Amino acid sequence: CNNPLENPELNEEIKILYLEDNPSDVGLTVRALSKSGLLFDMQVVGTEKEFIRILAHYKPDLILADHSLPGFNSIEAYKITSKTSPGTPFILLTGSVSEEFAVECLLAGIDDYILKGNLIRLPSSIERVLSKRKIKREKETIEALHSELQEAYRVIELKNKEITDSINYAKRIQTAIIPDVKQLTEEFKSGFVIYEPRDIVSGDMYWLTKNVSSKLHPTQFKIAAVIDCTGHGVPGAFMSLLVSEFLSQAFFSEEVHTPSEALAFLNKKLTISLQRNNQEKVTDGCDVSICAFDLVGKKVHYAGANRPLWIVRKCINGFELIELKATKTSIGAYTQQGLEFNLNTVDIVSGDRFFMFTDGITDQFGGTRGKKMGRRLLKEILLSTACLEMQIQKEHLVQHFGAWKGIHEQLDDMVLMGIEIE
Repeated sequence: CNNPLENPELNEEIKILYLEDNPSDVGLTVRALSKSGLLFDMQVVGTEKEFIRILAHYKPDLILADHSLPGFNSIEAYKITSKTSPGTPFILLTGSVSEEFAVECLLAGIDDYILKGNLIRLPSSIERVLSKRKIKREKETIEALHSELQEAYRVIELKNKEITDSINYAKRIQTAIIPDVKQLTEEFKSGFVIYEPRDIVSGDMYWLTKNVSSKLHPTQFKIAAVIDCTGHGVPGAFMSLLVSEFLSQAFFSEEVHTPSEALAFLNKKLTISLQRNNQEKVTDGCDVSICAFDLVGKKVHYAGANRPLWIVRKCINGFELIELKATKTSIGAYTQQGLEFNLNTVDIVSGDRFFMFTDGITDQFGGTRGKKMGRRLLKEILLSTACLEMQIQKEHLVQHFGAWKGIHEQLDDMVLMGIEIE
């Protein structure tokens, strides 16, 4: 029977399998459902064999069942339904039942029972049990999704731990390569390094060594450098390892005698290394500032690729800041081979403080207006704290930067190196 009457509560056709061997009762049931406006398609069966066959291929949304049929009853029908079509709503239609039998049916899992003399209840019962099934299925779907999400979260946590463990091990390797800050206080009057990776490992680093130059007189030079590699995190760390190795090669190479020649050497080595076996041009590189300190001759030789050298010097009115500008190009990337980097040589005055830094400090957003810190503010801090001991000056710089950053996330890796000469 198919009745397309529209019902505001159940406006989709439902498939009903009706277990009943009395045609008169079937007619009464159909009329009750049709009168309610329910949309339904009904298959009527009167035997166990027919019930099993139709249940398998008809896949009903709802089962109605008389309790007692020849050689078959509703409890048996429900057990078959639970096994072959679990979750299908099941309503018992019967002439009369005892209270004990009604309780037995409900405990067994039958959704409802309706007396044939009270068929007016049937449409609302159908609506209720179908809504209940829908809610149950939605709950099961949500639980299944929750279980999948929990498993996915577990897998992500495991992968994250593996990745973090690997990066932490990489940090140990990078830390082993970065010089000990103690070298500054051993080689110079005083000094400090502010080294703040944005992530676990860093694309910014500092570098220290000694070198004997045959070109600038056989004097032992103390070399200091600050490097800002492309990117941060793992990609930046890979670059920093390459740059550190090439700087070591540069200052122990017979063709390198000055910081400017070291930058040219680094540019050549890094470009060749990054283009090897790569069909596409790699644009990664680094910005570098290098100082070679001649403490005997009281001179500093400086060369930079996009990174300046600042000298804070005592003067009549307090302190002044002298800036030695860098060559405006990076190392690697698109920088041409054979490019000469400018070499600056200045006399050292006792008490001079030399500062090299990466742009992670000056580019950091913060303050009351969420703007970049900028070079101007950094200069003001360095000049206002120039009368303090180097380690105390470092503490003030860290405090100023923390206050400036405030609630903002750290934008990039940061390195600031300060060196004081007697």
